[in-house]
Amino acid sequence: MRPSGSRLVLDMALSVPSPIVPADWRQSPTGRVFGLLAFALAYFALARLGQVFVIGGYPGAAVWPTSGLVLGVMLVSRRRDWPALLAALFVSNLAANVSVGGAGTPAAAYSIVDVVEGWGGATLVLRLARGVPTL
Repeated sequence: MRPSGSRLVLDMALSVPSPIVPADWRQSPTGRVFGLLAFALAYFALARLGQVFVIGGYPGAAVWPTSGLVLGVMLVSRRRDWPALLAALFVSNLAANVSVGGAGTPAAAYSIVDVVEGWGGATLVLRLARGVPTL
């Protein structure tokens, strides 16, 4: 069965090599920096969204959408990229906590916990699934 209309155009657009964007954008230093910045900004935005779900005076949020972002990004990333991703996660989380009036030391502690959570979650999924899970 042949793809129709917009699907055909999309298939053609995705199959044409671009002289500007390398086949694997993570291979170029600029691509890696922009990828990390995009991850950090998305994490910051979701962290601010998650802070809307803080209940009363309790410092934790009822819903924390950044956990899904971190797990998903880490599962599709190469292991050698994990330290840079976790560093971006730490800085973004710290910035999000400080931006809502969090003190330095508790904000850093929450950021460390979120880094360990992201690393531990991705490691656990890879071990239990015996590799990268497919959907």
